Amino acid sequence: MAIPSRDFFPVICILIRVIAIISDLHFEEEASDVISGRGGRPGVIFRRNLDPRAYCSFIAQMAEQMERRCLRTFDLVIAGDLFDFNRTVLWFRDDLRPYVPLSKTSPQLEAKLLDILEAIAIEPPVQQALEAFRLLARGRYRQNGKERDFPARRINIHYLTGNHDRLSNATRAMRKRVRELIGLKGDSLFPHIFLAKDPAVLVRHGHEYDGNNFSNDLGKARSIPEKISEKVYGEANFGDFITIDVTARLPFLLRRYYGDHQ
Repeated sequence: MAIPSRDFFPVICILIRVIAIISDLHFEEEASDVISGRGGRPGVIFRRNLDPRAYCSFIAQMAEQMERRCLRTFDLVIAGDLFDFNRTVLWFRDDLRPYVPLSKTSPQLEAKLLDILEAIAIEPPVQQALEAFRLLARGRYRQNGKERDFPARRINIHYLTGNHDRLSNATRAMRKRVRELIGLKGDSLFPHIFLAKDPAVLVRHGHEYDGNNFSNDLGKARSIPEKISEKVYGEANFGDFITIDVTARLPFLLRRYYGDHQ
């Protein structure tokens, strides 16, 4: 099976059902990075979002696996960092930053997060990828330009949060909108692990193992506990600052200082 990007990886566990796990898709807002051309010359666009055909192909392959093995339950686990709220220069429109526990998300921060989420969602590749997920949630998929029934009686889509989409859990409005974008309903908290008994599978994003990207450094622990408190997951971490105010901010500052046409 082709692996379409450095961070996108499918895992299939086939016993009585198919469990497909995808992680680190990092859907990003790209429009604010576009450098317009001068005098009819083409501009410069930095493409970081994967071609949506990769997701359509992946779902079509899963449909083939289901049909070939005559299975009827399909679980898709989106294991964190679906959206990347950190890698965008939209943060630098003002001084508001998300370096707070989720329980202290202000109305102003919520509004900014929703704006960033919508800016990510309207990127053409992201828009088409999300539509593929929404179509799957309705029991359908697209192959060779044609819409078909996905061959499963039960389709379950599970969304876990990671470190770059920690903010998906910030408020009810955020959770509701994220769910809508991937074809789910409700506004309850997103979980941090997926646990199945048959087959025996435990899935988590993995930032729990990285002290720089998790608010609690578990590096000295003998093992990573299955359950970690919601408060720990909700705290900001050092990686948030590094990604926003170093990695994303440096190109922004260089562009502001030198201009687009130096």
